[in-house]
Amino acid sequence: MVQVEKTEGENQKKPCPLEVLERKDSEKQQGEEKTAKASPSPSSLFLVSGWREHLCRCAACAARYAERRLEFLLDPEDTVHHYEEKSKDGSEKSQYEEGMKALSEMERTQQVEAIQSYNQMKGDVLLQQTNFLCVS
Repeated sequence: MVQVEKTEGENQKKPCPLEVLERKDSEKQQGEEKTAKASPSPSSLFLVSGWREHLCRCAACAARYAERRLEFLLDPEDTVHHYEEKSKDGSEKSQYEEGMKALSEMERTQQVEAIQSYNQMKGDVLLQQTNFLCVS
């Protein structure tokens, strides 16, 4: 896909950055011997602030993001900073606080039954984990 930018009254064609990278990658692969690829090891990636603004947003790239399930890369609210700020607000309650609020709104017998059910479920989960660890 080609992005068109107008400069000084003329149309100047600028190639999509993703296409340029893919072309370079395919040229690199053609020059190398084909070997069995091992799965990449997990690693961390740190990017400079504002890197999302430099992502290509043309229709072809948007389709590539969707195909690879990477649409979240274009979402400015899907950042660590955004979630950190959201948690500092205090407007969102923790799961524990929500559970305690729901428990306090129940009648006494419902509270006791809910706590007993929770303890039973917790015991079952711990038993399953113990059985799984002993079998392995």
